[in-house]
Amino acid sequence: MPAAFCRDFGSTADTSSDNMRKAADMISEADLVLIIGTTGFRSSEYLSRMRKETKLVQINPSETQFDRMADLNIRADAAEVLDAVMNG
Repeated sequence: MPAAFCRDFGSTADTSSDNMRKAADMISEADLVLIIGTTGFRSSEYLSRMRKETKLVQINPSETQFDRMADLNIRADAAEVLDAVMNG
């Protein structure tokens, strides 16, 4: 399955209906969804499309509304985690 990247930066996100539909479509096909450092702005529009078997990983130093949904919660700064993943 091809990798896809969907970003939502709150009020600065491109919220055109076409981009929202594309993001929801990508999530509906994903095997893994990463939620990185967000509080969940418009999350129901995306996550309601996730398949039951899709794994959800959250990277956030704080508790969020995704804690109970996530298969894995990583309580750390996203930049540090992603640097460790990319650079070992």
